[in-house]
Amino acid sequence: MKRIKDYMIEKIEASKPQLIEAFTHVYGQSRYDFIKDRINTTKVCICHDSVDIVDLLRMEHHVKKNGFEDKEKLLESIDFMIKCRRMYDKYDDYVLKELKVMFPALKRKKLPMVFINAFNSFDKKFGKDEKENKRIRESRITYFKELGLDLGNNYDDYINNEQAKKLIPSKTLKSDFKKLYSKLLGMYDKLEEYFSNNSKEIESILELYKYDSRKVKHSDLSGNKVSYCMPNTIHGEVYPLCVFHIMNLIDPCEMVYIHEFSHALGISAKSKSNLYCKGKFKYINEALEEASIKEVYEYMLNHNYHIIHQKPGRDNDSIYNVITPIGEAFLEKFKDKMEIIRFGNEEDLYKIIDEETLDKLDGICQTILEERRNEDFVKMLQDVAIKQIKEYTPNNKR
Repeated sequence: MKRIKDYMIEKIEASKPQLIEAFTHVYGQSRYDFIKDRINTTKVCICHDSVDIVDLLRMEHHVKKNGFEDKEKLLESIDFMIKCRRMYDKYDDYVLKELKVMFPALKRKKLPMVFINAFNSFDKKFGKDEKENKRIRESRITYFKELGLDLGNNYDDYINNEQAKKLIPSKTLKSDFKKLYSKLLGMYDKLEEYFSNNSKEIESILELYKYDSRKVKHSDLSGNKVSYCMPNTIHGEVYPLCVFHIMNLIDPCEMVYIHEFSHALGISAKSKSNLYCKGKFKYINEALEEASIKEVYEYMLNHNYHIIHQKPGRDNDSIYNVITPIGEAFLEKFKDKMEIIRFGNEEDLYKIIDEETLDKLDGICQTILEERRNEDFVKMLQDVAIKQIKEYTPNNKR
């Protein structure tokens, strides 16, 4: 998977100047240095949970029918991973095939570890533990039977049999078998690393770049196309980390990249706004974020800027679509105050909209996301939130 992830990271990093330009156009030239610093110092990683053959075939199909830079190189990487995944899915068959080269008489058609464990029993010695001695004898009998010699279940019948004596592994055979087994185990470990959750890989990257917090929850990478931006620090100074899911590769709408880099601006230590920085109003923040980045994304499209797709689309399938209308109402209501909401301090934020109202709006957004399949209920809550925003009168007590 490394070559596919490296491809994505390369394209995202190359798009940073265009992202800086687009965000500056929307947020104002006075924020240029801040935006440039935040985006350029944001580390990019690619995450995935388990990747199966269906995921890889979807990638291949999508890349073939759409425009990508270095398309053939990307397809070669995906094709290689498809072959590896098929080998991984039929790993036992591959192991048996390799074993039968060394042991032509082996008739086993599945569960190769049965034979491997039987072979390795000849490295064990009989001792005082009768239960263990019994297991060794049974394993060795299995070994002989696997190679076509069945003298029943009495171990003494085998040790006194000339044919059985010829089948007992020699030092050379044991050495060759050990090399083969080591190769097979190494191959399995590598294949499993390719296709399983890569949280450990991301943690090693964070350690390499000396981030203060290096733990990534397995659950953070699970699900369908889960991407996120997390606040992190190096020696106490904020350096955001954007983690994009590998399946974003096949999403023709590239708003997810704008969304997460927008979060990177919001979690800066220089921004103390409670709405953006302290996590109290996570869901209304997401609603506003999704509404705000539309203008940034439109700027990118109008200037033929792209990140991975040469012709990115506009159809965004974000889970936040159901709360975006609330974000749009918020953006319209407080359009003259967005500078403070985005980059101001907490005290000034509450002069614009009080904490209690923000808390209520955040709760409504959370409920909508949890009940998003209940369309009538969602519409009712959207109307309640939008009405509350439109009719809001600032609390001048602060």
